[in-house]
Amino acid sequence: MVDTVMTFEGDPSVAVFQTTTLFDRDGNVVSESTVDIDDLLDVTPRSLTTTVSIGDRSRTATFPVEVERSESHQL
Repeated sequence: MVDTVMTFEGDPSVAVFQTTTLFDRDGNVVSESTVDIDDLLDVTPRSLTTTVSIGDRSRTATFPVEVERSESHQL
């Protein structure tokens, strides 16, 4: 399992770091991120700047960053 997932969502894009816990039908933890949400919040920057270059063209953009905690329950 990946401990932390980063995606770009919405328009304008937002970088999202997410920790996830999966529970079985009885409420037992099946899998969970090894990264504590508070630790992730402490080290996550408020924004992320990236540059993409293709040939002689490049674009630099800055995206806000969000941290989310996700829980999934099996039915």
